[in-house]
Amino acid sequence: MKITFLHTTSIHIETIDALFDEVAPTPKRIHHGAPEMLASPQFDGLLRVTSQTAEMPEQLSNAYAVLCKCSSLGPLGESFAQTHPNIVQIYRPMMEVALQIGTKIIAAICLESTRNATLASIKDRAKNWGDNID
Repeated sequence: MKITFLHTTSIHIETIDALFDEVAPTPKRIHHGAPEMLASPQFDGLLRVTSQTAEMPEQLSNAYAVLCKCSSLGPLGESFAQTHPNIVQIYRPMMEVALQIGTKIIAAICLESTRNATLASIKDRAKNWGDNID
């Protein structure tokens, strides 16, 4: 089994590898770095990244799972998942679990440029659960 992580920064690679080594050492892990995908939405908007990465789902489709780690790219990850169900925006399952627990959700947002994508993703998940979150 191969799991690919789509990173916009390499800062979390060691942590992810350590967690997998402890909990599930068997899957092969591939780390695909694309730091330009973080910088571009901050300055040019998500549409620019979308056109730059149109071929990415095909390149990553041979993995059992592709975990998109950047909340700025959340809408793009969700878009990829429509045609490639092995691609998951990594925060989606966490948001869904949070919504199962309650409707008062707190999100730590590290970059201002991720705020809109993060909040939109939470609201979208809430619609699926029938909750109205502001």
